[in-house]
Amino acid sequence: MGKLLKKIIAKQFNADIEQYYLLPITQFGSCPQHCAINVVTTLVYRIQATWASGHAGALLLFDISSFFDNINPACAISILRNCGFPENVCHWATLFLSTQTATLKIGTYTSDPFQILTGMPQGSPLSLIVLALYTATLLKLAYAWTYCNLTLYVDDGAIYAMLATTSTATTSALEGFTQV
Repeated sequence: MGKLLKKIIAKQFNADIEQYYLLPITQFGSCPQHCAINVVTTLVYRIQATWASGHAGALLLFDISSFFDNINPACAISILRNCGFPENVCHWATLFLSTQTATLKIGTYTSDPFQILTGMPQGSPLSLIVLALYTATLLKLAYAWTYCNLTLYVDDGAIYAMLATTSTATTSALEGFTQV
């Protein structure tokens, strides 16, 4: 029943995301009508536009290490509130994020259950949606970049820079990375 409920809530989250444009178009993971093929198509388009203009491009790919494990639940709930989700949904999400427990098993020893204070469950459809909302502010800040752009697929990112020379494009991509 719990998995079915999470799928229903995830479907409603996605409907709200689409209706109220809660995610930037540069977030491709967990978004309605977006998939990995769209990320590749976007990058190919940018590369082709760079070649056509006679400029140089630099692409920096990265993965946010341990992203799922290090999410601050209070921050995630704050983001949901700022996105306009109703208080009852935020309360449910608080329970979803704060009632996780784990048990360690080493050989024949099994620990008592203990509470997990940070992170998101990786198998839940809701986790990907909340994580996409979690990075939305970063993507919106990247709109102000002059010669670079940032795209994300949940925790996998690409910074693409287009400038007159390879060295200036590379420098610009690296500067964008330091801002991330």
